[in-house]
Amino acid sequence: MSVSKKPAFVLSSAYLYRRSLKTNLRLAKEAGFENIELFLTRNILTLTLEEIKSAVDESGLNIVSIHLPIPFSYNENWPNLEASIPKALNWADVFDADWIVSHPLVVMADADDLLHKQIKARYFRILSVAMDMGAAEKLLIENMPNLGAKRPIRNLFTYPDEFFNTVKESGFGMTFDTTHWGSFSPDLVSAYRHFSPLIRNIHISDFLNGTEHIVPGEGELDLDTFLAELNTSDYSGQLTLELDFTTRGRNVGRNEDGILQDLIRCREWIEEAFW
Repeated sequence: MSVSKKPAFVLSSAYLYRRSLKTNLRLAKEAGFENIELFLTRNILTLTLEEIKSAVDESGLNIVSIHLPIPFSYNENWPNLEASIPKALNWADVFDADWIVSHPLVVMADADDLLHKQIKARYFRILSVAMDMGAAEKLLIENMPNLGAKRPIRNLFTYPDEFFNTVKESGFGMTFDTTHWGSFSPDLVSAYRHFSPLIRNIHISDFLNGTEHIVPGEGELDLDTFLAELNTSDYSGQLTLELDFTTRGRNVGRNEDGILQDLIRCREWIEEAFW
């Protein structure tokens, strides 16, 4: 009898967005995690690759995916988007990571069609470096949240069809983020079925009244049914818990003990669903 593959369960280092890497890794280890998605936040990017590798080696955890920094995080260690792809691929080799996750660019809300097309072309021109390096299969594009009509910026894609078709044509895979999709619709199962041919990594967290990346069970998304769908469909990619305990308005007010208990509870919830 064949045995169905199960997802690789991962914790994103975004859960302590503004705290040190060593604190992040220590709590992840104490909570019983083995695998980490290294989200290159501002604090982490103050460290050199050698310093990061030393901290990771000391923790005994595995870096299985790398999340590219968002623009305000760039510094002298990671200067710009153009440098991101070759640098991230080098880091992926160092850590033997499977995936590199990229946030699509955004455009100004008042941008005309020509500027929109130019920015989209720039984004895929930058990503194409992965193809030139023979590593296109490592690059995953993440779906973005509903930014709202009153925001000064808008998404690079119209969801869901344009995103699906463009990513499919690009040859890259997808990271499906549940809280980002929740800002459009609570129907995660239909979205997953739509995007599933592209999905290699799933960022899982809850969503409530415009607040993203909150602890599962504290929002409005039916994540239990979503996990059941993953089980039924034999999803075997990465399943990445992506919380945020340190950004204003998101899970704020929890101390280390509270964060640790939340991480343990989420790990046990995921493990119970699959194992």
